[in-house]
Amino acid sequence: NQTKPFDNPTVRQALNYLVPRSQLLNSIYFNTARITKSPISEIYPGYTDAYYHFDYDIAKAKALLQEAGLDGGFKTELGYRTGDQIEEEIAVVLKTEFAKVGVDVELQKLPASTLVERYTQGKIPMYFFRDMAIVPDAAYVANLWLNSASLINYSRFKNEEVDRLINESLISIDETARLKAMARVQQIVMEEAPWVFLFNPGYQLATRSC
Repeated sequence: NQTKPFDNPTVRQALNYLVPRSQLLNSIYFNTARITKSPISEIYPGYTDAYYHFDYDIAKAKALLQEAGLDGGFKTELGYRTGDQIEEEIAVVLKTEFAKVGVDVELQKLPASTLVERYTQGKIPMYFFRDMAIVPDAAYVANLWLNSASLINYSRFKNEEVDRLINESLISIDETARLKAMARVQQIVMEEAPWVFLFNPGYQLATRSC
């Protein structure tokens, strides 16, 4: 969020409209994943998908890039882990889709350690990242990934209202006020699109009948 042109929320929004999520869900995940519709995990109290609006819309993406002064597109990089077939397949699809509006993506297949080193230092503009907070609390989750003071806010997202709402919620015992604050955080984040929202993968276990 600090690397041009990704410091412009309009550009980040445009890329979100270029993800063919239904296609990816069917062809890569075989319908075992869920589309990510919020920065908060969907199983946690306070989650809402009310502000998710990123349907696949090439015309909308083109219009947003034009609004950002990038109707001719731009060049960028997308890093993914060596040996991760799902990330590689998604990366290839994203490269193809982004090219439809002139965004030229160079794919970088990197060892996991190298990729982590690069994104923690802010040296690669796009990469895949998945994690899940172990505490089922929206403020805790938001504090990890979205508070500008967090050491693991790798996207370098910064919004003063989001920071304030998170910090207040961390010390509040008024659950109604906390839920209201977290709803507002999700609204702001989905509007500013600090990430390209993809999927929450499902995990399948083979069992036998008793």
